[in-house]
Amino acid sequence: MLRCGLRAIIAAALTALAVAATGTAGAETLPFHPTAKQGVFLHVSDIHLNPFTDKTLLPRLVQAPVAQWEAIFQSSKNERFAQYGADTNFPLFMSMLSAAQGVHYDYVLNTGDNLAHDFRAKYLAAGGKLDGYQKFVIKTLRFVNLMLTKSFPGSPLIFSLGNNDAVCGDYKVAPASRMLAKAGRELPVVAGNRKALKSFAAGGYYVVPHPTVPRHDLIVLNSIFWSAKYENKCSARPDHPGAAELAWLRKTLNREKRAKRTATLVMHIPPGIDAYTSLKNTCTGGITTFWHDADTRRFLALVGRAKTVLRDSYAGHTHRDNFGVLTDKRGKPFLTTRITPSVSPVYHNNPSFTVLLYDRTDAAVKDYATFYLANLAAAGPTVPPEWKLEYTFAKTYIEAGYTPGRIAALALSLRTDAPVRQTFLRYFAVEAPSAIKGDDWLTFACAQTAMTRAAYTACRCPGAAQTPRH
Repeated sequence: MLRCGLRAIIAAALTALAVAATGTAGAETLPFHPTAKQGVFLHVSDIHLNPFTDKTLLPRLVQAPVAQWEAIFQSSKNERFAQYGADTNFPLFMSMLSAAQGVHYDYVLNTGDNLAHDFRAKYLAAGGKLDGYQKFVIKTLRFVNLMLTKSFPGSPLIFSLGNNDAVCGDYKVAPASRMLAKAGRELPVVAGNRKALKSFAAGGYYVVPHPTVPRHDLIVLNSIFWSAKYENKCSARPDHPGAAELAWLRKTLNREKRAKRTATLVMHIPPGIDAYTSLKNTCTGGITTFWHDADTRRFLALVGRAKTVLRDSYAGHTHRDNFGVLTDKRGKPFLTTRITPSVSPVYHNNPSFTVLLYDRTDAAVKDYATFYLANLAAAGPTVPPEWKLEYTFAKTYIEAGYTPGRIAALALSLRTDAPVRQTFLRYFAVEAPSAIKGDDWLTFACAQTAMTRAAYTACRCPGAAQTPRH
């Protein structure tokens, strides 16, 4: 599976890049060339913008409309890029946008977490007033999406909420809140669709037609409601909004099936196992799931019944370059989730973004390329950022194509084929030291294909007793 000519291919591609001082990766730098029936789209995730690195700007940001924020940030003398262990600052964000320009994208996918970690604490430490906090959160969310829209004109922005994208706090997005209503009105693809605007205002989820593929929709989920960490503390109705979203998803998938349409799923937190948190005591009751296990099982049942409708899915959240594969009751793979690595280097990965090549007739992904900032530590006002092609899926793993069956086969080969595994580990943290050490590998490998606690236990700890958690 692993192509022996990988290094030569990447070297040639990097020569073609000839990255300029702006770090721009122009259209001529893409490692694939779309045909008349193909297109490309951009996938970014976990930007985690920190607008407080120059605290002197906060009073102006609070008072100014979002349209003026770019000029305010540009007036700062703080031009150094955010470093490892920190979230994205304005210079790094603008460099990423510049690096991704020069290409026409059919659409831009942003799978959430626009806000920096510990946003409230940072805001207060910078001198922000508590009574203005909600408005500032909404403005920051809008600013990130505005810059994505401005940087890629003519490319519709598809946005899914992240766990940090909330006024109330991390994993506390409130259903039917002012923030959701405001954010929905600021997203053109949502604001221009009456049903999408209504469902976004209710829970942050929506459906819109794919911009190029006939009879194909993008189903954007708010998977925060299903998170095992979610708390509904800021809503007038302290129920479990994830149940309402599952009911909405069931109706949506049934409607897609009746209308003989197909669909793509978009979300921030993917279903499955949090392998990093599960590293300790995995086989003695220490398995941690991203979602409530009951919600995961209900979700898997819903998408399993609609497997003829679904083509693929996209997520972020982990800050790592990874994937997941869903299988039906017979064990046949039917849906792949591409988990794109983050822009933020807070977890010591290199900033990155992904460009995907797809078929405009059926939405099938043909290949993807990951680009990354290779000189983060040095980049800044005097040293040009070096955004480079890291790898392409086809040349690195499987030239025959990106399908659930082939991705499932890749997942199995990662467990047994050391050279393939070493290549994956290199890209997992985007050319940074990997969190996967030694025998930890199987913990992560099983998480690529086993989505529930029971399935994961059978893969990672065969014969071991697992204490149920709810």
